[in-house]
Amino acid sequence: GSAVEELPLNIGSLSGLIHFSAGRCKNLRQVPSSIGGLNSLLELELDWTPIKTLPKEIGGLHFIRKLELRNCESLKTLPGSIGDMDTLHS
Repeated sequence: GSAVEELPLNIGSLSGLIHFSAGRCKNLRQVPSSIGGLNSLLELELDWTPIKTLPKEIGGLHFIRKLELRNCESLKTLPGSIGDMDTLHS
């Protein structure tokens, strides 16, 4: 695991990022709303983290194909905007 506790608030400015993994960051409790600005993101891995919520802006990831949330035991609900991710594969 990693000791990362938070993601930078300006992470959404990394517009060319296509794969981001924060999996197994055992201290990561939230994802900033700016994540919705990652316009080129294809894969987002947040599995095995104690995140409690996902920001509604995550629905702005229109090209995402893979969203990994395995064993996120503190995550109880998903935002309705997740339905806007029309390229997401199951």
